[in-house]
Amino acid sequence: MPRAGLAAALILLATTSPGRADLQTWVVDSVERFAEGATFGVQMHPDSLVILDRLDENENVALGHLVIDDFDKPVPLSDGTIDLVRGEWISGTNNVFDKQFTVDLGLDRAISRVRVLAGETALNQPEYFVRGYLLETAAQATPQVWHKLAEQPDNFALNVDTRADSTWSAVDAQGAAIPRRGRFVRLTLIRQDRTNWVAIGEIEVYGMGYVSEGAVEGVLLPAAPVNVGQIRWEVERPERTDAAIQVRGSAAEDWARLPSHAEAAFYFAGAEPVERLEYRVQLNNSAPFSSPALKRVEIDYDPVLVARRLQAEAAVSDSLRKGEETALVYRIEIEVASGDHGVDLLLLDGPLLDIGPVRVDGRELVAGADYNWRLTADREGILVELAAHERIGSAVEVEIAARALFVRDKTTVSFQAGNSDQGDRDGYVNWQR
Repeated sequence: MPRAGLAAALILLATTSPGRADLQTWVVDSVERFAEGATFGVQMHPDSLVILDRLDENENVALGHLVIDDFDKPVPLSDGTIDLVRGEWISGTNNVFDKQFTVDLGLDRAISRVRVLAGETALNQPEYFVRGYLLETAAQATPQVWHKLAEQPDNFALNVDTRADSTWSAVDAQGAAIPRRGRFVRLTLIRQDRTNWVAIGEIEVYGMGYVSEGAVEGVLLPAAPVNVGQIRWEVERPERTDAAIQVRGSAAEDWARLPSHAEAAFYFAGAEPVERLEYRVQLNNSAPFSSPALKRVEIDYDPVLVARRLQAEAAVSDSLRKGEETALVYRIEIEVASGDHGVDLLLLDGPLLDIGPVRVDGRELVAGADYNWRLTADREGILVELAAHERIGSAVEVEIAARALFVRDKTTVSFQAGNSDQGDRDGYVNWQR
Protein backbone atom coordinates (compact mmCIF):
# COMPACT_ATOMS: atom_id res chain seq x y z
CA MET A 1 0.00 0.00 0.00
CA PRO A 2 1.32 3.53 -0.73
CA ARG A 3 2.44 5.51 2.24
CA ALA A 4 -0.22 7.71 3.82
CA GLY A 5 1.15 11.25 3.90
CA LEU A 6 -0.03 13.87 6.37
CA ALA A 7 -0.35 17.51 5.39
CA ALA A 8 2.76 19.53 6.09
CA ALA A 9 2.37 22.78 8.00
CA LEU A 10 4.91 25.53 7.29
CA ILE A 11 5.26 27.68 10.35
CA LEU A 12 6.72 31.16 10.62
CA LEU A 13 8.99 32.22 13.47
CA ALA A 14 7.49 34.26 16.30
CA THR A 15 9.81 36.61 18.16
CA THR A 16 8.14 36.70 21.56
CA SER A 17 10.19 35.13 24.34
CA PRO A 18 8.95 31.70 25.46
CA GLY A 19 10.18 32.30 28.99
CA ARG A 20 6.77 33.52 30.14
CA ALA A 21 3.13 32.77 29.47
CA ASP A 22 2.42 34.22 26.02
CA LEU A 23 -1.17 33.06 25.54
CA GLN A 24 -3.45 35.96 24.62
CA THR A 25 -7.25 36.14 24.38
CA TRP A 26 -9.36 37.84 21.75
CA VAL A 27 -12.65 38.90 23.34
CA VAL A 28 -15.85 39.97 21.58
CA ASP A 29 -18.37 41.03 24.22
CA SER A 30 -20.00 44.30 23.19
CA VAL A 31 -22.44 45.53 20.57
CA GLU A 32 -19.64 47.49 18.94
CA ARG A 33 -17.33 44.47 18.71
CA PHE A 34 -20.01 42.12 17.36
CA ALA A 35 -21.07 44.79 14.84
CA GLU A 36 -17.56 44.77 13.37
CA GLY A 37 -18.34 41.42 11.74
CA ALA A 38 -20.88 40.33 9.18
CA THR A 39 -24.48 39.75 10.30
CA PHE A 40 -27.36 37.86 8.72
CA GLY A 41 -30.86 37.92 10.19
CA VAL A 42 -29.75 39.21 13.61
CA GLN A 43 -29.92 42.46 15.54
CA MET A 44 -27.72 44.03 18.20
CA HIS A 45 -29.43 44.66 21.52
CA PRO A 46 -27.68 46.62 24.31
CA ASP A 47 -28.79 44.16 27.01
CA SER A 48 -28.80 40.80 25.26
CA LEU A 49 -26.23 41.69 22.56
CA VAL A 50 -26.85 39.48 19.49
CA ILE A 51 -30.37 38.14 19.04
CA LEU A 52 -32.50 37.18 16.05
CA ASP A 53 -33.95 39.96 13.96
CA ARG A 54 -37.58 40.97 14.05
CA LEU A 55 -39.76 39.46 11.37
CA ASP A 56 -40.87 41.97 8.74
CA GLU A 57 -44.65 42.10 8.71
CA ASN A 58 -44.51 42.18 4.90
CA GLU A 59 -42.41 39.01 4.59
CA ASN A 60 -44.28 36.02 3.20
CA VAL A 61 -43.06 33.19 5.43
CA ALA A 62 -44.85 30.58 3.31
CA LEU A 63 -42.75 31.32 0.22
CA GLY A 64 -40.91 28.22 -0.94
CA HIS A 65 -42.49 25.89 1.60
CA LEU A 66 -44.46 22.75 0.83
CA VAL A 67 -48.17 22.97 0.05
CA ILE A 68 -50.23 19.79 -0.34
CA ASP A 69 -53.85 19.16 -1.28
CA ASP A 70 -56.28 16.83 0.48
CA PHE A 71 -54.77 13.88 -1.42
CA ASP A 72 -51.26 14.72 -0.04
CA LYS A 73 -50.12 15.81 -3.48
CA PRO A 74 -47.90 18.91 -3.76
CA VAL A 75 -49.40 21.92 -5.47
CA PRO A 76 -47.53 25.07 -6.67
CA LEU A 77 -49.19 27.51 -4.29
CA SER A 78 -46.08 28.86 -2.52
CA ASP A 79 -43.68 29.30 -5.45
CA GLY A 80 -44.09 33.05 -5.76
CA THR A 81 -45.97 32.95 -9.06
CA ILE A 82 -49.60 32.67 -10.18
CA ASP A 83 -48.71 31.76 -13.76
CA LEU A 84 -51.05 29.60 -15.78
CA VAL A 85 -50.17 25.87 -15.53
CA ARG A 86 -46.78 26.39 -13.82
CA GLY A 87 -47.85 28.45 -10.82
CA GLU A 88 -51.57 27.94 -10.25
CA TRP A 89 -54.00 25.26 -9.18
CA ILE A 90 -57.21 25.01 -11.20
CA SER A 91 -60.05 22.76 -10.17
CA GLY A 92 -61.05 21.40 -13.59
CA THR A 93 -64.57 21.09 -12.21
CA ASN A 94 -67.08 23.18 -10.29
CA ASN A 95 -67.20 20.61 -7.48
CA VAL A 96 -64.78 22.22 -5.03
CA PHE A 97 -66.70 22.12 -1.76
CA ASP A 98 -64.45 21.00 1.14
CA LYS A 99 -61.33 21.05 -1.05
CA GLN A 100 -58.27 21.64 1.19
CA PHE A 101 -54.72 22.93 0.82
CA THR A 102 -52.19 22.83 3.66
CA VAL A 103 -49.02 24.92 3.92
CA ASP A 104 -46.14 23.59 6.06
CA LEU A 105 -44.15 26.57 7.34
CA GLY A 106 -41.46 24.27 8.76
CA LEU A 107 -41.84 25.54 12.32
CA ASP A 108 -44.29 27.44 14.49
CA ARG A 109 -44.80 31.06 13.51
CA ALA A 110 -46.99 33.78 15.04
CA ILE A 111 -49.45 34.07 12.15
CA SER A 112 -51.29 37.38 11.82
CA ARG A 113 -52.39 37.56 8.18
CA VAL A 114 -53.11 35.26 5.23
CA ARG A 115 -53.62 36.09 1.57
CA VAL A 116 -55.01 33.77 -1.11
CA LEU A 117 -54.22 35.06 -4.58
CA ALA A 118 -56.25 34.14 -7.63
CA GLY A 119 -54.49 32.25 -10.40
CA GLU A 120 -53.85 33.67 -13.83
CA THR A 121 -56.90 31.85 -15.17
CA ALA A 122 -59.09 33.75 -12.69
CA LEU A 123 -57.60 37.04 -13.85
CA ASN A 124 -58.73 36.23 -17.38
CA GLN A 125 -62.04 34.77 -16.23
CA PRO A 126 -62.88 36.66 -12.99
CA GLU A 127 -65.72 34.32 -12.06
CA TYR A 128 -63.09 31.63 -11.22
CA PHE A 129 -62.46 33.04 -7.74
CA VAL A 130 -62.90 31.41 -4.31
CA ARG A 131 -66.55 31.76 -3.28
CA GLY A 132 -66.10 30.93 0.40
CA TYR A 133 -63.12 29.97 2.57
CA LEU A 134 -62.04 28.79 6.00
CA LEU A 135 -58.46 29.37 7.15
CA GLU A 136 -57.07 27.38 10.10
CA THR A 137 -53.74 26.65 11.75
CA ALA A 138 -52.24 23.81 13.77
CA ALA A 139 -49.14 23.89 15.95
CA GLN A 140 -46.12 21.67 15.49
CA ALA A 141 -46.75 19.90 18.81
CA THR A 142 -50.45 19.21 18.04
CA PRO A 143 -50.81 18.97 14.24
CA GLN A 144 -54.18 17.28 14.58
CA VAL A 145 -55.76 20.22 16.47
CA TRP A 146 -56.89 23.03 14.19
CA HIS A 147 -57.77 26.58 15.24
CA LYS A 148 -59.69 29.07 13.15
CA LEU A 149 -57.78 32.00 11.70
CA ALA A 150 -60.41 33.49 9.41
CA GLU A 151 -63.69 32.55 7.72
CA GLN A 152 -65.79 34.05 4.96
CA PRO A 153 -68.69 31.97 3.64
CA ASP A 154 -69.67 34.66 1.12
CA ASN A 155 -66.56 35.93 -0.57
CA PHE A 156 -66.73 38.31 -3.53
CA ALA A 157 -63.08 39.40 -3.65
CA LEU A 158 -60.83 38.04 -6.39
CA ASN A 159 -57.88 38.01 -3.96
CA VAL A 160 -58.46 37.04 -0.34
CA ASP A 161 -56.68 39.18 2.27
CA THR A 162 -57.69 38.63 5.88
CA ARG A 163 -56.42 42.08 6.86
CA ALA A 164 -58.30 43.92 4.11
CA ASP A 165 -61.41 41.77 4.45
CA SER A 166 -61.51 42.01 8.28
CA THR A 167 -62.22 38.30 8.53
CA TRP A 168 -59.60 37.50 11.22
CA SER A 169 -61.24 35.56 14.04
CA ALA A 170 -59.36 37.13 16.98
CA VAL A 171 -58.65 40.86 17.20
CA ASP A 172 -57.70 43.26 19.98
CA ALA A 173 -59.56 46.36 21.13
CA GLN A 174 -58.13 48.37 18.24
CA GLY A 175 -59.21 45.74 15.72
CA ALA A 176 -55.70 44.48 15.00
CA ALA A 177 -55.23 40.78 14.42
CA ILE A 178 -54.12 38.76 17.44
CA PRO A 179 -51.53 36.32 16.11
CA ARG A 180 -52.06 32.59 16.39
CA ARG A 181 -49.06 30.28 16.74
CA GLY A 182 -48.91 27.48 14.22
CA ARG A 183 -46.74 25.59 11.79
CA PHE A 184 -49.47 24.46 9.42
CA VAL A 185 -51.99 26.71 7.64
CA ARG A 186 -54.98 25.07 5.99
CA LEU A 187 -57.29 26.60 3.39
CA THR A 188 -60.68 24.93 2.98
CA LEU A 189 -63.12 25.92 0.22
CA ILE A 190 -66.52 26.05 1.92
CA ARG A 191 -68.66 27.23 -0.98
CA GLN A 192 -68.90 26.36 -4.66
CA ASP A 193 -70.63 27.77 -7.71
CA ARG A 194 -72.75 25.47 -9.84
CA THR A 195 -71.19 26.70 -13.06
CA ASN A 196 -67.67 27.98 -12.38
CA TRP A 197 -64.34 26.41 -11.58
CA VAL A 198 -61.77 27.81 -9.12
CA ALA A 199 -58.23 28.94 -9.93
CA ILE A 200 -55.83 29.64 -7.02
CA GLY A 201 -52.39 31.10 -7.66
CA GLU A 202 -50.75 31.50 -4.25
CA ILE A 203 -51.24 31.13 -0.50
CA GLU A 204 -49.25 33.72 1.43
CA VAL A 205 -48.73 33.74 5.21
CA TYR A 206 -47.46 36.68 7.29
CA GLY A 207 -46.45 36.78 10.91
CA MET A 208 -44.86 38.51 13.88
CA GLY A 209 -42.01 37.85 16.29
CA TYR A 210 -38.45 36.85 15.43
CA VAL A 211 -37.07 35.38 12.23
CA SER A 212 -36.30 31.68 12.43
CA GLU A 213 -32.54 31.86 11.84
CA GLY A 214 -29.61 34.24 11.72
CA ALA A 215 -25.84 34.38 12.06
CA VAL A 216 -23.01 36.67 13.11
CA GLU A 217 -19.40 36.34 11.97
CA GLY A 218 -16.16 37.93 13.07
CA VAL A 219 -12.49 37.78 12.11
CA LEU A 220 -9.22 38.11 14.02
CA LEU A 221 -6.21 39.27 12.00
CA PRO A 222 -3.09 38.85 14.15
CA ALA A 223 0.13 40.68 13.33
CA ALA A 224 1.88 37.34 12.68
CA PRO A 225 0.80 33.68 12.37
CA VAL A 226 -0.47 32.28 15.69
CA ASN A 227 -1.27 29.00 17.36
CA VAL A 228 -4.97 28.89 18.34
CA GLY A 229 -5.99 27.39 21.67
CA GLN A 230 -9.27 27.16 23.54
CA ILE A 231 -12.48 28.79 22.34
CA ARG A 232 -15.11 29.81 24.89
CA TRP A 233 -18.47 31.43 24.31
CA GLU A 234 -21.55 32.43 26.28
CA VAL A 235 -25.05 32.11 24.90
CA GLU A 236 -28.54 31.91 26.37
CA ARG A 237 -30.91 29.38 24.84
CA PRO A 238 -34.54 29.79 25.89
CA GLU A 239 -36.85 26.86 25.28
CA ARG A 240 -37.19 25.92 21.60
CA THR A 241 -34.15 27.93 20.54
CA ASP A 242 -30.65 26.82 19.64
CA ALA A 243 -27.20 28.20 18.88
CA ALA A 244 -23.92 26.76 17.59
CA ILE A 245 -20.46 28.16 16.86
CA GLN A 246 -17.90 27.32 14.17
CA VAL A 247 -14.28 28.45 13.87
CA ARG A 248 -11.98 28.33 10.85
CA GLY A 249 -8.43 29.39 10.07
CA SER A 250 -8.91 30.09 6.38
CA ALA A 251 -11.57 31.92 4.41
CA ALA A 252 -11.26 29.17 1.79
CA GLU A 253 -12.80 26.61 4.15
CA ASP A 254 -16.50 25.99 3.60
CA TRP A 255 -18.59 26.60 6.73
CA ALA A 256 -20.91 23.77 5.65
CA ARG A 257 -18.05 21.27 5.96
CA LEU A 258 -16.80 22.39 9.37
CA PRO A 259 -18.02 21.01 12.72
CA SER A 260 -20.45 23.02 14.84
CA HIS A 261 -20.01 23.25 18.59
CA ALA A 262 -22.71 23.68 21.21
CA GLU A 263 -20.46 23.19 24.26
CA ALA A 264 -19.31 26.27 26.18
CA ALA A 265 -15.59 25.55 25.65
CA PHE A 266 -13.62 23.53 23.10
CA TYR A 267 -10.24 23.48 21.36
CA PHE A 268 -9.43 24.62 17.86
CA ALA A 269 -9.03 21.60 15.59
CA GLY A 270 -7.88 23.23 12.36
CA ALA A 271 -4.47 23.37 10.75
CA GLU A 272 -2.01 25.76 12.40
CA PRO A 273 -0.53 28.29 12.56
CA VAL A 274 -3.13 30.66 11.14
CA GLU A 275 -2.82 34.15 9.68
CA ARG A 276 -6.55 34.84 10.25
CA LEU A 277 -9.18 33.30 12.44
CA GLU A 278 -12.92 33.52 11.83
CA TYR A 279 -15.87 32.54 13.98
CA ARG A 280 -19.50 32.08 12.97
CA VAL A 281 -22.40 31.76 15.41
CA GLN A 282 -25.70 30.44 14.06
CA LEU A 283 -28.88 31.30 15.97
CA ASN A 284 -32.17 29.42 15.45
CA ASN A 285 -35.61 29.20 16.96
CA SER A 286 -38.80 27.22 16.56
CA ALA A 287 -40.83 29.52 18.80
CA PRO A 288 -41.89 32.81 17.18
CA PHE A 289 -41.36 35.06 20.20
CA SER A 290 -38.16 33.50 21.55
CA SER A 291 -34.56 34.10 20.52
CA PRO A 292 -31.21 32.81 21.70
CA ALA A 293 -28.88 35.57 22.89
CA LEU A 294 -25.15 35.58 22.16
CA LYS A 295 -23.26 37.32 24.96
CA ARG A 296 -19.55 36.68 24.46
CA VAL A 297 -16.89 34.97 22.34
CA GLU A 298 -13.34 34.36 23.63
CA ILE A 299 -10.54 32.82 21.58
CA ASP A 300 -7.09 32.06 23.02
CA TYR A 301 -4.10 32.35 20.72
CA ASP A 302 -0.34 32.20 21.18
CA PRO A 303 2.00 34.35 19.08
CA VAL A 304 4.82 32.03 20.16
CA LEU A 305 4.70 28.85 18.10
CA VAL A 306 5.63 25.38 19.28
CA ALA A 307 7.92 24.94 16.29
CA ARG A 308 8.86 26.76 13.13
CA ARG A 309 8.11 23.79 10.90
CA LEU A 310 6.39 20.42 11.29
CA GLN A 311 6.00 17.78 8.64
CA ALA A 312 4.74 14.30 9.39
CA GLU A 313 4.31 11.13 7.38
CA ALA A 314 2.62 7.90 8.40
CA ALA A 315 3.88 4.82 6.54
CA VAL A 316 2.21 1.40 6.66
CA SER A 317 3.10 -1.94 5.13
CA ASP A 318 1.62 -3.23 1.89
CA SER A 319 -0.40 -5.82 3.82
CA LEU A 320 -2.72 -3.37 5.56
CA ARG A 321 -6.12 -4.97 6.14
CA LYS A 322 -9.09 -3.81 8.13
CA GLY A 323 -9.38 -5.69 11.41
CA GLU A 324 -5.76 -6.89 11.46
CA GLU A 325 -2.83 -5.45 13.40
CA THR A 326 -0.46 -3.49 11.21
CA ALA A 327 3.01 -2.06 11.67
CA LEU A 328 3.01 1.71 11.24
CA VAL A 329 5.88 4.20 11.34
CA TYR A 330 5.60 7.95 11.95
CA ARG A 331 8.38 10.01 10.45
CA ILE A 332 8.29 13.58 11.71
CA GLU A 333 10.51 16.46 10.64
CA ILE A 334 10.62 19.15 13.33
CA GLU A 335 12.38 22.49 13.09
CA VAL A 336 12.43 24.61 16.24
CA ALA A 337 13.88 28.13 16.28
CA SER A 338 15.25 29.99 19.29
CA GLY A 339 12.03 31.92 19.84
CA ASP A 340 9.72 28.88 19.73
CA HIS A 341 8.38 26.95 22.71
CA GLY A 342 10.04 23.70 21.63
CA VAL A 343 8.61 20.17 21.49
CA ASP A 344 8.45 17.57 24.26
CA LEU A 345 4.92 16.27 23.62
CA LEU A 346 3.97 14.27 20.53
CA LEU A 347 0.30 13.34 20.04
CA LEU A 348 -0.41 10.68 17.43
CA ASP A 349 -4.10 10.43 16.57
CA GLY A 350 -5.23 7.18 15.02
CA PRO A 351 -6.05 3.58 15.96
CA LEU A 352 -2.69 2.88 17.67
CA LEU A 353 -2.19 0.00 20.11
CA ASP A 354 1.45 0.08 21.12
CA ILE A 355 4.66 2.06 20.68
CA GLY A 356 7.92 0.45 19.59
CA PRO A 357 11.30 2.14 19.18
CA VAL A 358 11.47 5.95 19.23
CA ARG A 359 14.44 7.48 17.43
CA VAL A 360 15.71 11.05 17.13
CA ASP A 361 18.04 11.53 14.17
CA GLY A 362 18.60 7.79 14.19
CA ARG A 363 19.44 7.61 17.91
CA GLU A 364 17.14 5.21 19.74
CA LEU A 365 15.67 6.62 22.95
CA VAL A 366 15.37 4.59 26.12
CA ALA A 367 11.79 3.97 27.22
CA GLY A 368 11.19 5.16 30.78
CA ALA A 369 14.34 7.28 30.86
CA ASP A 370 14.16 9.35 27.68
CA TYR A 371 10.43 9.12 27.02
CA ASN A 372 7.14 7.65 28.19
CA TRP A 373 3.94 6.97 26.30
CA ARG A 374 0.29 6.27 27.07
CA LEU A 375 -3.03 5.88 25.28
CA THR A 376 -5.28 8.95 25.15
CA ALA A 377 -8.51 8.93 27.13
CA ASP A 378 -10.59 8.06 24.06
CA ARG A 379 -8.08 5.32 23.14
CA GLU A 380 -7.93 6.77 19.63
CA GLY A 381 -4.33 7.98 19.91
CA ILE A 382 -1.04 7.86 21.78
CA LEU A 383 0.75 10.58 23.72
CA VAL A 384 4.55 10.42 23.69
CA GLU A 385 6.21 12.52 26.43
CA LEU A 386 9.91 13.29 26.03
CA ALA A 387 12.09 13.76 29.09
CA ALA A 388 13.34 17.29 29.80
CA HIS A 389 16.80 16.47 28.48
CA GLU A 390 15.26 15.24 25.21
CA ARG A 391 13.14 18.31 24.52
CA ILE A 392 13.50 19.25 20.86
CA GLY A 393 14.92 22.72 20.34
CA SER A 394 16.50 22.47 16.90
CA ALA A 395 15.96 20.73 13.55
CA VAL A 396 15.60 16.94 13.95
CA GLU A 397 13.84 13.94 12.45
CA VAL A 398 11.81 11.77 14.82
CA GLU A 399 10.79 8.23 13.94
CA ILE A 400 8.15 6.41 16.00
CA ALA A 401 7.27 2.80 15.34
CA ALA A 402 3.82 1.62 16.40
CA ARG A 403 1.30 -1.17 16.03
CA ALA A 404 -2.13 -0.12 14.75
CA LEU A 405 -5.52 -1.71 14.25
CA PHE A 406 -7.74 -0.19 11.56
CA VAL A 407 -11.40 -1.13 11.97
CA ARG A 408 -13.03 1.44 9.67
CA ASP A 409 -13.02 1.81 5.90
CA LYS A 410 -11.48 5.27 6.27
CA THR A 411 -9.43 6.53 9.21
CA THR A 412 -7.84 9.94 9.76
CA VAL A 413 -4.28 9.71 11.04
CA SER A 414 -2.86 12.99 12.31
CA PHE A 415 -0.03 14.48 14.35
CA GLN A 416 0.21 17.29 16.90
CA ALA A 417 3.15 18.76 18.81
CA GLY A 418 3.10 20.50 22.19
CA ASN A 419 5.19 21.90 25.01
CA SER A 420 4.60 20.83 28.61
CA ASP A 421 6.00 24.04 30.13
CA GLN A 422 3.54 26.07 28.07
CA GLY A 423 0.75 23.81 29.26
CA ASP A 424 1.75 24.25 32.91
CA ARG A 425 1.90 28.03 32.58
CA ASP A 426 -1.35 28.49 30.66
CA GLY A 427 -3.40 25.72 32.21
CA TYR A 428 -3.64 23.55 29.10
CA VAL A 429 -1.44 22.39 26.23
CA ASN A 430 -2.00 24.53 23.17
CA TRP A 431 -1.28 21.90 20.53
CA GLN A 432 0.13 22.84 17.17
CA ARG A 433 -1.80 20.75 14.69
